[in-house]
Amino acid sequence: MVISGRSGRILPELIAVAALLTMFVALASSWSSLPERVPRHFGITGKPDAWGGTATLYALPAIGVVLYILLTVVRAIPGSANLPGIDRKTMTPAQSALAIEMLGWLKAQMAVLFAYLEIMTIRIARGNAEGLHVYVMLLWIILMMGTAGWYTMRARRLQ
Repeated sequence: MVISGRSGRILPELIAVAALLTMFVALASSWSSLPERVPRHFGITGKPDAWGGTATLYALPAIGVVLYILLTVVRAIPGSANLPGIDRKTMTPAQSALAIEMLGWLKAQMAVLFAYLEIMTIRIARGNAEGLHVYVMLLWIILMMGTAGWYTMRARRLQ
């Protein structure tokens, strides 16, 4: 079942905000028990390959908030959302609504991915995990690409 309409606008916002808050809560609740060095980059295998100070853990929440605000602004400006292969000048209102809905779901997916990365980075830093789960990252990329492709396909059918 596809969630669209009002639920398709509200649910992704709730998911994104919850994921962003989760990052900040995870960071605040673990701050006192973090070692001086934490992973700041991961290789293709999911293992840390660069380390930095604990302040680097603020990067993902900060980037997540900036992207959340940016995508919220883009969604609020009529005609600012694009879909691949569809000229923005000839987009119908239904296609524009799909583009805005797609951005909401991509925003939620991005926020959940960032929350996963933040939590896993904290776990790795504390010695509770060895690396990121590569299959989770791969599945998440497929999910985000699939979301964009599905909405684009739906919008093209409306031409």
